[in-house]
Amino acid sequence: MTRWLVAAPLIIALATCSSAMAPSEESGATITIRSDGITPKEVTLNRGSRVTVLNLDSLPHRPMSDPHAEHSACPALNFASIAPGARAQSAVINQALDCRLHDEMNIGKPAFTTRILIGLQ
Repeated sequence: MTRWLVAAPLIIALATCSSAMAPSEESGATITIRSDGITPKEVTLNRGSRVTVLNLDSLPHRPMSDPHAEHSACPALNFASIAPGARAQSAVINQALDCRLHDEMNIGKPAFTTRILIGLQ
């Protein structure tokens, strides 16, 4: 019992230090895809953010940057196919970007587009 009383302050101090030194989570935004399109239609983020895409549809989706076919405007936001119910996350984006994304599975449908502004506020 006395051993625990002596060790308790040390354990508490170590727990406090480790949580204070834990890395902070990057800010970000979540883009949601449903059967009727992508929401929100525009997102503004700070540099150092991530973009998460959540597929709540029963079909796979593949968000890619404009222009269609090249997908060259924002390669950091070109995603692989996202299965129904799954999510995908970009790497941390540190440069300023103005990106328009479209769903490869719904080319030409405005409901399946969004705009992501990073570091431009």
